[in-house]
Amino acid sequence: MYVLVRTDLTIPQQVVQAAHAAHESGGKFGAPAGCFLIILSVPDEPMLHAWADRLGDSAVLFTEPDLGGAATALATAPFPGKQSLFSRLKLWSPS
Repeated sequence: MYVLVRTDLTIPQQVVQAAHAAHESGGKFGAPAGCFLIILSVPDEPMLHAWADRLGDSAVLFTEPDLGGAATALATAPFPGKQSLFSRLKLWSPS
């Protein structure tokens, strides 16, 4: 499972929003044994929406009510072998 989180949020918000998205994805798609969680970063909400559009029904876009319904993170269905799809995104780092 891949989680994309906005880096224009505070570090604590990034962590919480990534967890929310992963939880939503697990509820929708399940989490088979051996599923990996990879957290990637996107710079802002428009980029997150672009990824949501690109991934379609194979991802869950999480919106945060406490931030006015802004899209903050998304998580994909578990799908192995799709690493190249995300090769241009950076791994998330609390920097």
